[in-house]
Amino acid sequence: MMDSQPATPQHQVIQLPNGHPTNSAKLQRYFTTILQAERTGELFPVLLDHVWPIGYARKDGAVKALRSKFTEGHDYQSYRRVEGREVGATTVEIFQLSISCAEYLVVRGNREVFELYRQARQAIQQMVNTHPLPTNYADALRQLAEKVENNEKLEQQLQQETRRAEAAFQESQRVMQLAEAAHQVIQQQAESVAIADFLTASNELLTLQQAANMLPNSRIGQNKLYKLLIERDVVIKKSGTPYAKYKDYFEVKYPKPHINEYGRTHCRPRLYVKAVKGMALLRRLLG
Repeated sequence: MMDSQPATPQHQVIQLPNGHPTNSAKLQRYFTTILQAERTGELFPVLLDHVWPIGYARKDGAVKALRSKFTEGHDYQSYRRVEGREVGATTVEIFQLSISCAEYLVVRGNREVFELYRQARQAIQQMVNTHPLPTNYADALRQLAEKVENNEKLEQQLQQETRRAEAAFQESQRVMQLAEAAHQVIQQQAESVAIADFLTASNELLTLQQAANMLPNSRIGQNKLYKLLIERDVVIKKSGTPYAKYKDYFEVKYPKPHINEYGRTHCRPRLYVKAVKGMALLRRLLG
């Protein structure tokens, strides 16, 4: 933790008593870590090896002050640990301090460091006030139950949103299918209308004989068909032309006039049946 780092506008360099510089941001992170450890109930979260350079030029001076001013088992604990080397091994003594011990042993001796420590403690206290830890088993169970309940509510909300999204997607798919089906029906109807319009507007003409041959009773013949049209008030007997309401079903053509052997001019109109509309009328009237 005490390694030097280049100073930045946000990170202040602090000179320690042992001559080494350290970084204010690094110190603040370390203080935050050990203060959080204290919240969890850890009695001795601070290693002396991490903090002695804050208040002392040498480690042995810090160890001497620790043993003379503080009580082992209450303010700190120590134990020996064997550490391996390239050749052989050595035994080192490890000191773990309580937060209050570390504060009074080393932190308060450096005003800049103590200010960082104070800021970190304030931040932790604010977090404690906002999210207090349970003080007993019942509170812990209550907080756990509330957290589980909140998680379940969030899960239910997520499931509801998922179901709503799936329902909306299915509805959009259904609407798209209906729209596609409607489009196909419209196309089919448009094709049918176009065919009907084409047939209705057809200019193909049939002679009376051709029309008679296409009727269900094909033995009716041309003359009988003409007579039936007159009897049904479709064709005017005198002029041989259709009545006004039937004129769209027939077409009348006038051949070139000719003079008979008696010197009389003849121009008898010829009646033609329209292939679609006219035949439909004949089937309806005579079928």
